[in-house]
Amino acid sequence: YKKLFRNAISIAAVSLLAFFGYTFFKEKKQNQNKIIATTNTKSAITPPLTDTNVPYETFRFNASTGDTLFTLNGSIIIFPKNAVLNVKGEIVTGNIEVRSREFNDVFDYSIAGIPMDYDSAGTNYKFISSGMIDISAYQNGEPLQINPNVKPQLNLVSTNKERNTNLYKLDTFTGNWMNKG
Repeated sequence: YKKLFRNAISIAAVSLLAFFGYTFFKEKKQNQNKIIATTNTKSAITPPLTDTNVPYETFRFNASTGDTLFTLNGSIIIFPKNAVLNVKGEIVTGNIEVRSREFNDVFDYSIAGIPMDYDSAGTNYKFISSGMIDISAYQNGEPLQINPNVKPQLNLVSTNKERNTNLYKLDTFTGNWMNKG
């Protein structure tokens, strides 16, 4: 029985490896055909390691009805109905995909390659953050934008106890932080 058991385990292991190998190469080949066009723009966000980064969470819902998203970190993102527009500026209907990732500490900022320098009146400072979020929406692979009349509400979890803080937005092309109040 021991020999039979070992043979069964060996056959199962080989079958599993073959399945994963087939799946990997099939997906890789499919992904090669999905690239339609690329743009040559340099981002100010440059991760120092190519295979290590803060992962995205993916949510799917109907844009016409909106949804409340609960991240693994405990943050809450509320998308009211009609909160996203397509590239033509039209209200999006139907299912959309929202990708988000949160940066909560120096380790997250570092592995993501987020620049943490801030210039104020010609003096350079190290930016200290209470938390950050990177969020984007897509429909059928096409990027969407926020409807300025119906904006999502972001409720980010932070370990910072300071209540008097400002909101900043990173210009990902220039690397400059813009004070939003």
